[in-house]
Amino acid sequence: MPQPLQDNSAVRKSTISQILEKETKQMISLAKAAGTKIFLRIDPRLFDLLQSENYMEYLNNSKKSQQNLKNLYDFVNYINNQTNNTTNNRTFLVNKYSHNIISRFKKSENKLTKNGLKREIRLRRFAIECGFTTWIQFEKMQLFIQQFWNPEYFILEIKFDIESFIKRIKIIFNDKILPLGTFGKLSEDKRKFIFKQINRFTNNIFTEYVFLLPFLKYTLGEKSTDEKRQKTIAFITGSSYYPGKLEIILSDSTASYPFKAQACFYKLYFYKSSPENPQVEINNKNKFIETEINAKKSTQSFGFV
Repeated sequence: MPQPLQDNSAVRKSTISQILEKETKQMISLAKAAGTKIFLRIDPRLFDLLQSENYMEYLNNSKKSQQNLKNLYDFVNYINNQTNNTTNNRTFLVNKYSHNIISRFKKSENKLTKNGLKREIRLRRFAIECGFTTWIQFEKMQLFIQQFWNPEYFILEIKFDIESFIKRIKIIFNDKILPLGTFGKLSEDKRKFIFKQINRFTNNIFTEYVFLLPFLKYTLGEKSTDEKRQKTIAFITGSSYYPGKLEIILSDSTASYPFKAQACFYKLYFYKSSPENPQVEINNKNKFIETEINAKKSTQSFGFV
């Protein structure tokens, strides 16, 4: 395994650790206040690798090691020798051994040495895939994962299936939480939402908030999809990668528009019908909802969103 530079390494590692600890605590504090978790967009393979105490052993045991070595070698050799690429032999995964890995592999006649270089080439190939350009970047990421990773504060995956989606929705009506069970329930296989027959109570709500039922069917109905729910989250919060709770507020106010998102607070407001409303609800509500949601482009932020 390539080793980091030794010059002042203890001081450098201490400084990195202090910065990481301070910034991580601030992020966790913000996430708790927002009622969410910190989403880390990390390749699951990279996450497993960074958690491993022995990188090379991990690569030996992973499917990655089964790849054709010639292809890996050619790729690393190509990347390292691009004339217009600042990521060259002397800067890529910086350490005192990196600048001559290719020539060492070619010249070595010792089987054990060549096998070690093969594993190092695999690591470099994988690191390039993940976007690393210097060893210190890899080292910082490893330090962060090994010291601060906790599923209580971080997640690596955001799901958009119905079961996951309804766990995130909170409907507020008359300043109280209105259970989603008021309108239906999750099927036994947890793959679809079964709407209840409309009763007097729900009829009054759907009459006042004419876009609420079409919205629920858009996100939870038979024609709903993970993609639609992902776009809906982006519409409400500004980012499809927001992992926290979503509030649907049934407002006492009237407005000339049926619903409006407040991305800063992760809330979607539904307003009562107004005499001044241009009666867009008379037309195709589903088309109106889809047009509104698709019109808002989401961000694809990294990490805490």
